[in-house]
Amino acid sequence: IKKQDFTLLNCDEGNDEIGNVIKEFNNMTLKLKELIEKEMLFEIQKKTLEVEKKQAEINALQSQINPHFLFNTLESIRMRSVLKNEFETAEIIKYLTRTLRRLIYWGDDITTVEEEIAFVEEFLKIQRYRLGERLSYAISVDELTRQCLIPKMTIQPVVENACIHGIEEKEGNGF
Repeated sequence: IKKQDFTLLNCDEGNDEIGNVIKEFNNMTLKLKELIEKEMLFEIQKKTLEVEKKQAEINALQSQINPHFLFNTLESIRMRSVLKNEFETAEIIKYLTRTLRRLIYWGDDITTVEEEIAFVEEFLKIQRYRLGERLSYAISVDELTRQCLIPKMTIQPVVENACIHGIEEKEGNGF
């Protein structure tokens, strides 16, 4: 037992004092083995939780670093475009950055119609850059509805589907 060998004594226990000592020794050996196994399992679970906690912290840091890296990279590309007088490309990169920032830093699930329309307008500018003269659009919103609350991403998917399934697949121009 001192060397953590929990082999039971295998001999005729008998009904005398020596037999009782053998029975109790075997019971004690089994209980001690169970306690040690439970303690080891508890320690393993504790260490596993610590590792999972550290991994969650690392993941949280990575999720903060990755968007930051992405935004810095996009800003570098945008500024390089400005230096090369590629203002249209710089403008589109600005809209793309805003779009990504809105998606990554989601915040509330609810937004105003006005904010959603601004998001859609930037999306349409990106699509216009991509599709060129093939895409024309107009946005008309009743002033009374601009401050109404709606779920985020309510309008944009409809507009995106119109661009993809309406304009892209169509020959010629679309509105």
